[in-house]
Amino acid sequence: MVVLVLLAGGTALAGAEDGASATARLLRDLGAESEAVRERAADALESADDLGVRQLAAAVRAADARSLPLLLRIAGSKRMKPLAGDAARIAAEGDAVAAEAAIRALVRIGPEAVAAGAEALAASKDPSAAPRAARLRALDAQCRVEREVFSRWRKKGGSYRGRYADLEKAGFEGQVVLLAMLLDIPLEDRFLAPRLPGTKEGDAIAHYLSVTELCQSPRRGYRTFEPLPHTIEREEMFALAAQALADVADLGLVGDALEETRNGLMEAHDNFPAFRARPFEDQFAEDIDVLLAARGRPRFLEARRAEAASDVQMLRRRRFSPADDPDGYYYLSTRISKLAGILHQLGRFDEAAARYAEVIAIQSEITGKVPATATYNRACALARAGRVDEALDDLERAIDKDEASGFEDLTREWVSEDGDLEPLRALPRYAQILRARFGD
Repeated sequence: MVVLVLLAGGTALAGAEDGASATARLLRDLGAESEAVRERAADALESADDLGVRQLAAAVRAADARSLPLLLRIAGSKRMKPLAGDAARIAAEGDAVAAEAAIRALVRIGPEAVAAGAEALAASKDPSAAPRAARLRALDAQCRVEREVFSRWRKKGGSYRGRYADLEKAGFEGQVVLLAMLLDIPLEDRFLAPRLPGTKEGDAIAHYLSVTELCQSPRRGYRTFEPLPHTIEREEMFALAAQALADVADLGLVGDALEETRNGLMEAHDNFPAFRARPFEDQFAEDIDVLLAARGRPRFLEARRAEAASDVQMLRRRRFSPADDPDGYYYLSTRISKLAGILHQLGRFDEAAARYAEVIAIQSEITGKVPATATYNRACALARAGRVDEALDDLERAIDKDEASGFEDLTREWVSEDGDLEPLRALPRYAQILRARFGD
């Protein structure tokens, strides 16, 4: 038995030594001549559990020009706060390649590291310190905004008001990042850090000119600071930016640029279908119309409402019935639902609720069950209109598996976060409804 224990202990010790030697080999590979070898080693070290702070710090201080940027990348990916001082020093004193890697590492490590980098750059007398400081501020702003946007993404999360209200604190920089993301324009440091004359009026002019320059950029292909989360499709990124701007857009700063963009998209959609920059320019333009309306410029969305109302009126004249033309009858309900959604976005909640009631009646007649999504949407409109008892009735129906069709899409996450239901949150019945459907 003693022999077995010794053997087991020896095996564990050998395994630890193997792991340590493997990490050491990978660290050495960061200085290899082959770029492919260096990248493979860096990728492996980013996911390695046995790479400690002291070991990485020693490697950074002994690094050559090849390995240093990769070591800083690893320090950033692992959020190694003790290496913030080294990264700040390299940001201020290193060559251009190492300084860029250090700046990115500081941003990934966190706010305290960014502050240390800003302090080191402010103290530096090197001519490159000022543009590097601007670079640090720009990347920090981009990273913070993107993390906020992507962290609130939900697979079935809808597009409701209030989700991104906290981004208002990002101020001018937040507006620029969201606008570049929405318009698919590569973000450049000068957009986020324009040269300011130093007065309130001068700042406003500089900010406006910066936004104008961004929107006039012919370049396309927004690049995220960190890789886009695998759960989010690139096209979804534009929609998320639109939702965020609907909560926080300063139309005095970005409104004219957004209007000009949506007009260009509609012109491309109507007149140049073979040369569209995106698959669905009209849908993308509608997202902009919704955010403009949410921030106080409703004229484009009002035009869409009038068009949708005319469409519904024309279809009603055809007098569809579930027996003679179930497909046409169902199509009528989708167009009414479209109108209801526009009314909701315009803040005409009672009218939206009335239209959703028509959708529920039509689809219930076809399927024998209430449509969960339309019933839930009506609950949202009723809640916004202050008709809380009716809203709770519809919410309960929408997530009742025996009464509703399609209730599976309405997750606890969605219902509990939806800003439209905020007026119901404090009511005991709201909690009871969620408990009955989702459990404690």
